[in-house]
Order: sequence, then structure tokens, then C-alpha cells
Amino acid sequence: ELYQRALACRTPEQARSSTMIAGIFCLLLSVPPAIIGVAGAAADWNATSYTGEVPIPPSQMGMILPLSLQYLCPTPVAVVGLGAVSAAVMSSTDSTVLVTSSVFTKNIYKTLIRTRASPREMMWVMRLAIIVAGTLATILAIVGKSVYGLFVLSSDLMYVILFPQFISVMYSKTVNAYGSLVGFIIGFVVRIGAGEPLINLPIFITFPFYTETDGQRFPYRTFICVITFGVIYCVSRLADVLFDKGILPQKFDVLKRPRNIPHGEAAEVEEMLDK
Repeated sequence: ELYQRALACRTPEQARSSTMIAGIFCLLLSVPPAIIGVAGAAADWNATSYTGEVPIPPSQMGMILPLSLQYLCPTPVAVVGLGAVSAAVMSSTDSTVLVTSSVFTKNIYKTLIRTRASPREMMWVMRLAIIVAGTLATILAIVGKSVYGLFVLSSDLMYVILFPQFISVMYSKTVNAYGSLVGFIIGFVVRIGAGEPLINLPIFITFPFYTETDGQRFPYRTFICVITFGVIYCVSRLADVLFDKGILPQKFDVLKRPRNIPHGEAAEVEEMLDK
């Protein structure tokens, strides 16, 4: 939500301020879960009614929050805590599915596929997109080995694919939709090629220091992030050159690339927007 508010700001300066505030709050809100994890890791589980393996094996560390609430807290606190976690998960899930379907319907279907789609048609497309997104999320939850692993995978994809997009849009005036689209595709394909044991995704792109026993030992996530940055800027610049120099006609500019407006015209447009 904070990210969406940052993008909705009127000026880049406001967007950067909102993003910084959102980052600070995210950092502060990560402190309570860290405290719970430390308390659960340092607790004497033999002194509780816990009957599982002690110390808790690494494979069960993802369950440290519910275990701490159940065995280290009074029953009322455990009930309220688990209820709050369940409510937060349900709220985040339905919001994510709704946002995914809305973005697909407005930014892809309406903008690229059928620009003259009626409101009724868009409503049905959104309903179908909700079903598809919910089905894919369910399959991913069944295939995934742990909720914590899925959270890490989500953060991984955000860092590799969306982080370069966000930084490029916020801090660069040369990026356009063509660079963003190609960068997204390249980053996604290369990241999928690196494999992911969590969802049994095989490796078909190996990086330096790769071994059959240890897998990818190279910092490939950061490397893919850098590649995505480079592709975004290079393709954006190439699109500007092709269209601005007339090598490609403007009728082929299907993604409506922002054109280079002379300084005088830009000032007039800015003055009209202020009014």
C-alpha cells in the first residue's frame, strides 16, 4: 500500500520521500518478529509442554512463531496472536489477488490488447484474472515446502526483477516502457534458469563456481539484478534513438514512449498542469 501511494505522488521528490518513509517503517516493523525468533531460539523448550525434538531442527525453524505463541505465551495471548496472524495472511492474500487482476485488466488488457474494451468486458476479464491468479497461488502454496520459503522466494523475485524497475523509474528520466518490458522478461527468464529447489525448478543456466552438490555458489541474484538494470537502460536508449531519428515510424510506438519535448513546450505543459 505504501508503495502504491509512493507511485501515486505528484512529483518524483514526493515519491522518493514516501518511499523512504515506507522503508523506515518496514525496517521498524521487522523488529518484533526478530525478537520473537530470538526468544524462540533461546528458550528452554524442555521446561515447556513441547514434546517435539529439542533443539528444534532447522527444518522446523519456519514454525518458530506458532510454536512460541503456543508454548511460551498464555492461552489468551496465543489465541489473539494466531488470530491476528491469520487475519493478516487472509487480508494480504485477497489484496494481492485483487491487485494482480486489476493490474492485468487495466495495464495489460485495456492498454495493449483491447483499448476499446467496455466496462462490462473489463469486469469479466477481472473476474477471470482473479480465478487464474487464485489458482496459481493455490498451486504454488501446495508445491512450496514452507511459508517462509515462499516469502524468501517472493523477496528474491522482487529484488531481481522489480527492484531495478522501481529504481529506474524513480531516479531516471531516460527509461521507457520498452526497456522496462524487455528488462522484466530478461530478468525473469534468467532467474528461472538459475533454478529454485523450493518449487522443484530445475537449473538450466549455470553460473561460475556451480557444482552438482552445492548448486549455485555465485551471487547470481545480484548479478541478474545488474543485468536487468543494464537491459532496461540499453533498450530504453535504443528505442529513443530508433524513434527520435525516424528509423522506425511513430506508428510502431505501440507502448506510447514519452517523447523529448523542447524546453519551452515543457514549461508550457507544466504551467497548464499547475493550473
